[in-house]
Amino acid sequence: MNAQNHTDNRVSILAIYHIKQGQKLHVKSLMQEMADASSNESGNLLYQLNISDSQPDKLFIFETYENQEALDLHKQSSYYQNIVAVKVADLLACKEVFILNPLSIS
Repeated sequence: MNAQNHTDNRVSILAIYHIKQGQKLHVKSLMQEMADASSNESGNLLYQLNISDSQPDKLFIFETYENQEALDLHKQSSYYQNIVAVKVADLLACKEVFILNPLSIS
């Protein structure tokens, strides 16, 4: 395993969306639109949507950005504000968001 350099400024997000019953297809469609737009951002390194076979009512989203500024720009985008903050928010029972930073191993 390669150790991460302590100057690595990448910021990653793990978001877990608990989808309301009957809304899975709608949320998946909206989030695919979000993934397509986000993947084209200059500071975005990864935007991956995942579904678990054992927990089909949850959507797991992995995101990585070059730095905090890139993440902030992402959250300020019109598509984030429209899709995540408005449309998807009403379709979720709850969501968990974890902000992750690379672990420096010496």
